[in-house]
Amino acid sequence: MKYFFSLLMFAFVFTGYAQTVDDAIDWNDQIVTTQTVMLTFEDALVEVLAEGMPGGIVDIVYESYINYIDYSIKYYKAEDPFDSQDIFRKAILDLLADFKKIAETEYAELVELNNKPIEDLTDDDFERWDYLANRLDELEIESNADFLEAQQAFADQYGFSLGD
Repeated sequence: MKYFFSLLMFAFVFTGYAQTVDDAIDWNDQIVTTQTVMLTFEDALVEVLAEGMPGGIVDIVYESYINYIDYSIKYYKAEDPFDSQDIFRKAILDLLADFKKIAETEYAELVELNNKPIEDLTDDDFERWDYLANRLDELEIESNADFLEAQQAFADQYGFSLGD
């Protein structure tokens, strides 16, 4: 009887902490939503920069983007690992850290160039703008590729398809 009770308790504890495929899909969806919202903030920043909006507007959009990334980093750092491997939580934290670094370097310089009076812009400024735009694309492509690789590993681990 003691053996049966111990086995029953072990099964209860084990299943209480085991993650299901549905749990994994929900976790994936939550993280993808975080990524999607971050990219929406970034798109808004790109749009106001591309349209040459006044500095005050660009500054507000830029700060909103940074604030969302900061909030998301704090959120996922505070979250418990999904499982012992913690693949996907680490992946979103890496992605967020990469995008924050890009925001604080390449985007910060683009914002600075945008806020410069048009009559003070030089050919070097325009060349720098092009360089920064290309550089941030390269960095983001690399970061997104790493994230997608981790996402696929997570999906494979739990046996679900990422779909389109």
